[in-house]
Amino acid sequence: MTGTNHALHAEIAQLRAVNDELREQVRQLEDLLKPVPFSGCPVHLTPKETALLSALLQLPAGCYASRDQLYSGMYPDEGDTDIKIVDVFACKLRKKLGPRGIVIDNLWGRGYRLAEGRELAKQWRQPPAPEASVAA
Repeated sequence: MTGTNHALHAEIAQLRAVNDELREQVRQLEDLLKPVPFSGCPVHLTPKETALLSALLQLPAGCYASRDQLYSGMYPDEGDTDIKIVDVFACKLRKKLGPRGIVIDNLWGRGYRLAEGRELAKQWRQPPAPEASVAA
């Protein structure tokens, strides 16, 4: 009986070693699949993409902006562009910023919001417009 007991303990030890090895492999794969935060490599945003991102950053965390609100921020002086252009620019931003951990989501009937990566996204914020100087 001791021989069987010894063989059983050896098999358990071997299974634990395999289990530990598999856990380490899973941990390494999970690390590889995590979004890579911005690390100095430039991401070019067009002026309209920057305007959309800036508008999303102005919202309180977790709040949505309607397509109309975002359109007004992106095209303040223009009115002849189709409002669905907001969807196009949101898609472009997702492709560019998603791999860096910045998530833009939308909820039908509510609009868009910056769901994750708010702090990372601030580096692309549009600078505030300069105040108009008054000549004396």
